[in-house]
Amino acid sequence: VQTQFSVDGMTCASCVARVERVLSKVPGVTDVAVNLAAETARISHAPEVEPSSLAAVLSKAGYPARIETLTLDVQGMTCASCVGRVEKALLSTAGVVEASVNLASESARLRYYSGQVDATALQAKLAKRGYPALVREQSEADTTQARKAEEAQTLRHLLIWAACLGLPVFV
Repeated sequence: VQTQFSVDGMTCASCVARVERVLSKVPGVTDVAVNLAAETARISHAPEVEPSSLAAVLSKAGYPARIETLTLDVQGMTCASCVGRVEKALLSTAGVVEASVNLASESARLRYYSGQVDATALQAKLAKRGYPALVREQSEADTTQARKAEEAQTLRHLLIWAACLGLPVFV
């Protein structure tokens, strides 16, 4: 079985080596490939190894798996039993950390490990149970762009500080 996580906090080759080393020590893990540029870790492991335990190991090492949020507009819910069935279906999906279903707004909000959940598969799963769902348009791309812009701004500030402090050394 292969599991892939988006990993936060990796900044250098040493971080990559540490993530690989920590994940390789988990019983049942056969192969680990970490990509610094893409900020991902791809883990090959035995079926009995839970993705949540791998995420916990990453978090304990200081490199938490990125958690994303998805909101679905769920149709066909009429009572609390429907809410329970939808919530149970969502929580049974590998990679889902938390699911919250609201009957009044006919929506389901879930938190999941980035790269672990496919929205179309969730929609198909709910439709099979009689609850058609649509992905509520969220600005996930905007969130990623905002995070990258913030990182670029931080690096720009560090560059300015380094230039100001380095200039007297050259003079």
